[in-house]
Amino acid sequence: MTTNRGWIDWKDGPRVQRIEEDGRRSPLPLRLDLDNHSPDGFAWGYGGSGPAQLALALLADVLDDDAEALRRHMRFKWRVTARLAIDEGWTMTRDQVLEHVGAIRAEALAQEAGRGDATE
Repeated sequence: MTTNRGWIDWKDGPRVQRIEEDGRRSPLPLRLDLDNHSPDGFAWGYGGSGPAQLALALLADVLDDDAEALRRHMRFKWRVTARLAIDEGWTMTRDQVLEHVGAIRAEALAQEAGRGDATE
């Protein structure tokens, strides 16, 4: 299972690495092509542009659906990346990302149903 790992490099700042099942490691792409929240890179632990860029990059990577990643990333930011400890490292598996996305999708459906916008 793919895992993402974030840590603070005190020389170069926050870093996020994608770790494949076979152990291969690569930097998580910023995905500035989708939205340019933070050209300086990722961050976490607060509600700013770095956590938004991280949310977008994680969703684009895991969902493999850029349009959905764009639709959902701000909710993911507030639900996940803004809540990570600002000065600590973290790990998040693909399944954990998908679990949060499932909850976000359910919340969106419930909101649509409450407004009468739901389609059958």
